[in-house]
Amino acid sequence: MKNLLIIDGYNVIKNFYIENISLADKRKKLLSDISNCAYYKNYGIIAVFDSKEQSFDYSEMIGNIKVIYSGYRKNADSIIENLVISDNSYDKKIVVTSDFALQQVVFGVSNTIRKSSREFYLEITK
Repeated sequence: MKNLLIIDGYNVIKNFYIENISLADKRKKLLSDISNCAYYKNYGIIAVFDSKEQSFDYSEMIGNIKVIYSGYRKNADSIIENLVISDNSYDKKIVVTSDFALQQVVFGVSNTIRKSSREFYLEITK
């Protein structure tokens, strides 16, 4: 079974990583917590972040996680929406977000479920 986990990165960070550290350090902490979570070891993992500093989408691999930064003409939600709708190569997709508009997209796509940012944060940090 081939599964994909898609994380709305800043949605998780802004709501639950409350330490008094930089946004870049919170991003690193989130990616580290995901990498260390045994439950998702057999998943394809994509974390998507907004980026207002570049004009084009940029992606890189950090460990086993594909990290995508949106260009300033897009936002993370539109990238996640595109991944959910267009990629049918997975048996199951889990989208981590608490964003209402993005949840509506997820609820309408077969083999795709939504996990709240809070539930996900508790899962990866226990």
